Amino acid sequence: MLTTDKNVGGYLERAFAEGRVGHAYIVVGDKQYLAGLLTECAVVVMSPTHRAEENEITNRVASGQHQDVIVLPTDKSKNKVSVADINMLVEESYKRPVDDSSAGRVFLVDASNSVSGIGAELWQNKLLKTLEEPPAHVIFILATTEIQKVPATILSRCQRYDFTRIGPEDIAKRVEYIAGQEGLELTGDGAELIARLADGAMRDALSILDTCAGVTAKVDADVVRRMAGVTDRSYLF
Repeated sequence: MLTTDKNVGGYLERAFAEGRVGHAYIVVGDKQYLAGLLTECAVVVMSPTHRAEENEITNRVASGQHQDVIVLPTDKSKNKVSVADINMLVEESYKRPVDDSSAGRVFLVDASNSVSGIGAELWQNKLLKTLEEPPAHVIFILATTEIQKVPATILSRCQRYDFTRIGPEDIAKRVEYIAGQEGLELTGDGAELIARLADGAMRDALSILDTCAGVTAKVDADVVRRMAGVTDRSYLF
């Protein structure tokens, strides 16, 4: 499945809520959405008898403390999936859940195209075999920004979701709403400039707004330019 729908997060939420969970997903593009996707998967795989503990479980996932949510690569400083990671993934995928609240396990493989040379062939062959005959209690989430490097044989066995950057109009509307909730006076031109500077990243837009709010409660384009360190176009002309 290939989708570029900007409401894909809502689609996944509905699918998980209805129990329509695939065994493998591949997420392409902006990775800021991964935490939410991973959390949703962890909630789905837990036993229905533990719904009362949902908040506790999602908090443990977010803090990296859930024993049945396994993130690769293990060495974050190198940001490379090693041969040891590959072997561990295959071995761990056939083990039953460790946590009493889990009915399954989730494996998140970040930078899934980052293995090279002999390691890449080993990784692809072992992963492909596991995806062809996946254990019923396992969900794989592969993340990449270079989809062209992921073999077609692996892609064909995953549900694919392409996350694109947020449009400037949507960002402007959101920062205007947040400014109103925070008691700030944000002008239309100020919101538009924040949206352009954020370049599709809501987190960056909120960071700019927060910086401006630190000096004044009335934020217009001039304040945004000053705090963001950009020059008015009139100077260029």
